[in-house]
Amino acid sequence: MAPRDKTDPARGDRIGSLALLAALARDSCDAIIGSDPDGRILVWNAAAESLLGYPAEKMLGKKAGRIFSSADVPNDASGDVLELERGVAWRGEASALCADGSRVRVTVVALPVLDDSGAITASAMILRRAGEGSPLEEDARRSQASLHGVINAILDPVFVKDEQHRWVFLNDAFCRFLGHPAKS
Repeated sequence: MAPRDKTDPARGDRIGSLALLAALARDSCDAIIGSDPDGRILVWNAAAESLLGYPAEKMLGKKAGRIFSSADVPNDASGDVLELERGVAWRGEASALCADGSRVRVTVVALPVLDDSGAITASAMILRRAGEGSPLEEDARRSQASLHGVINAILDPVFVKDEQHRWVFLNDAFCRFLGHPAKS
């Protein structure tokens, strides 16, 4: 059960929402930034520190928008930002400012945190370096590359087809068997 402030129900909802967000963010591999309705950062996880270089103690209480400039937000995103204010998630890419002054291209998912009445009590941003997949996707890519290496090392001709019987992979020996160059 999330803590509640009996004197101010709206504040109690914010505390509960942020406590839950902080607990979820703690062990995430993605950078997670939680803020209050005014945009002040209240949650900054270790992955955010790693991605952007700012320690949590320097970011807590600061405005979340400081890591993005207005030039980072596409011109057509203003409608998306209005959707976020109405309680709808926003997804896109932006260039984030790192502690060392460099910029990093990130994918952003901004999520409103709503109370029981639908009012926004907090928001969360999930940032990931653009072009990177999740750790599971990265593991799957490495496993696939390793598998291709093993299959390609087999001296006998080997091929792989998908469910629609399309060629997915031919090892070098199969290409030589067919008389085609290995990389075609």
